[in-house]
Amino acid sequence: MSVLRILRAAALAAAFSLSAGAAAGQPPGAPAAAEVFDRDVPLSTYLRFAAEHNPALQRLYAEWMAAVEQIAVARGWPDPRLSYTNYLASVETALGPQQHAIALSQAIPWFGKLSLKGDAQERAALAAEQRFRQARLDLYARTARAYYEYAYLAQAEAVTRENLELMRFQEGVARARYRTESARYSDLVKAQVELGVLEDRLRTLQAQRSALAAGLNAALGRPADALLPWPVPLVEAGIDFGDTTTLRDRLRRNSPALRAAELERDRRERLEALARRNLYPDFMLGVKTVLTDPSELTSFEDRGRDAWMGTISLNLPIWRGKLNAAIRAAEARQRAAEHGVRSLEQALDARLSSVLFALEDAARKIRLYDRNLLPKAEQSLGAADTAYRAGHASFLDVIDAERTLLRFQLDLARARADHGEHAFEMSALLGSAPIDVPLPGEDPDANGSAPVDPAAQGDPR
Repeated sequence: MSVLRILRAAALAAAFSLSAGAAAGQPPGAPAAAEVFDRDVPLSTYLRFAAEHNPALQRLYAEWMAAVEQIAVARGWPDPRLSYTNYLASVETALGPQQHAIALSQAIPWFGKLSLKGDAQERAALAAEQRFRQARLDLYARTARAYYEYAYLAQAEAVTRENLELMRFQEGVARARYRTESARYSDLVKAQVELGVLEDRLRTLQAQRSALAAGLNAALGRPADALLPWPVPLVEAGIDFGDTTTLRDRLRRNSPALRAAELERDRRERLEALARRNLYPDFMLGVKTVLTDPSELTSFEDRGRDAWMGTISLNLPIWRGKLNAAIRAAEARQRAAEHGVRSLEQALDARLSSVLFALEDAARKIRLYDRNLLPKAEQSLGAADTAYRAGHASFLDVIDAERTLLRFQLDLARARADHGEHAFEMSALLGSAPIDVPLPGEDPDANGSAPVDPAAQGDPR
């Protein structure tokens, strides 16, 4: 199978992965359906929907397809040239008058020029493919970030509402104890103040819903005001990407962004070699016939015989100042591409370290709050409530314990959302969908419960 056919097959496989319902051979790009997401829809469904309907991703896919088709154009020979000449005044010869001439010529580039052009365009197509793949991973990360923020808001609202109900109960207890003169009026006021604070916090969270839903709809390619239900509650996202050295190795092997930069550097190398080949001439081979009418004035046996001739010509690359300038420009572009690769490597390494720290920090906080601080905060609230009812503690102790519990619950939800977001960001850096990440609403113990890259099942590498 030729390279061009392989690249076309890869593009077609990506088209199928982007749009599972596409007809055979049809590229993606159908308008976003008015799909209604319900609460049971997992994050992987959101990711597939975004990949099918995001217009920026469709643009990169179309550019990839155009670059693949351009390979045949770059490798192709120049069109032959057919010319016709009409002598305004016929030329009389011994064999007869000549009034028409037909010529056919073919330009032949210097040895290796077409090959270099084709190789350069092939790498341009491969780079376009890598940019498409990186954009798809970035879209996954962006969609996941919006989803996790939306899921965090849902959990924050639920936790705040739960604490609000608990504080209302505590306010009722304080009111009842005040009526029986077993509690001070200040306790009732403190409970009412805390109720007002929680009610204001809940209203703020509720007001954020439309903004976060609009952000998620934008990633999905849907109208900003399209209906989106609350996502399922966040679950533990246990994942271990490995140490920094292993991650850097994976990044250099698998990062589509880095691979695209390397392919661009390779393309520039071939364009530099092509600029040097322009120091040599191109050829033009041709054949020409002059149509001769039979002469009535002579009795030659060959009278009326058409004249045939072969031609060869070449251009003369004598303006070396212009050609050498083109070579120097190609060399400069090649050096720029090389520096671009190194700069991108450094930027990706720095980003990798930053995301890895954030990922590990979120995992540490999940363990801290889930296994240690949150159970202790629940115990502290229970102890403070019991002591207050028994008259051994102030109502302020109960309020402080409730505040601490609320903060720890929100911090745990925030850490889980952060961990999920950073896991997708890390995977986008490493060039693969995070197939080992348990997702909200999906069984973390099930095989393949995490989002599988829709294109990974059919894309040739």
